[in-house]
Amino acid sequence: MGPSPAPGPMGAERSMMLRALKRGALLILIAGTLGSCGAGGSNSQNVGADSGPPVYRFFSALSQAPRGIPGPLLERTERSLQRRSPERLEDNSARLLVNGIVGDIWIVAGRRAVCAVKADDGAFTCDTVASVKRHGLVLGLFEPLPESERGRKVKFMVFGLVPDTFARARLRVGRTNFEMAVRDNQYALSAAHPVRIVDYEAGATNDRG
Repeated sequence: MGPSPAPGPMGAERSMMLRALKRGALLILIAGTLGSCGAGGSNSQNVGADSGPPVYRFFSALSQAPRGIPGPLLERTERSLQRRSPERLEDNSARLLVNGIVGDIWIVAGRRAVCAVKADDGAFTCDTVASVKRHGLVLGLFEPLPESERGRKVKFMVFGLVPDTFARARLRVGRTNFEMAVRDNQYALSAAHPVRIVDYEAGATNDRG
């Protein structure tokens, strides 16, 4: 069974996702199984030199050359997005971010929206370009664990993409607050309890490496 959308945040802290919904932003969390459609089997290895959509200028990690996102993965994301807004995602906007915690993540954009898509199963989140420039994207997931792992039934995961101006993410896991350094515009966490995004700390630049 593939990951499913994480439950909405509860409590005093308002997550970035909840704030996006209150702004009426395009926010979607959908999970599905796409068989062999992952980071491999792409339409092309390199689409060509391209600086990408203007919003990518706010993210140093997205300055890489375009990569060809698998066609079925792009089409599935676009179809789901179009249920909310008539948007077309551009293949040559695709950038692949390697993440050892949640798995590889595709970033792909259209004229009005930017999406983060999990390469192995197609779970994704989208938000408006204006919102992504200010706050980035957050993809929250939960994954059922094997029955053999007693005491734990679900693994919660979160992936965040933030602009260059943010250096740290403030999170709440269960009842515990802590901070994580942002590296290459990313942070990611796997935990036994729901993860809430409390806030971000500004910095001159995020860590590299």
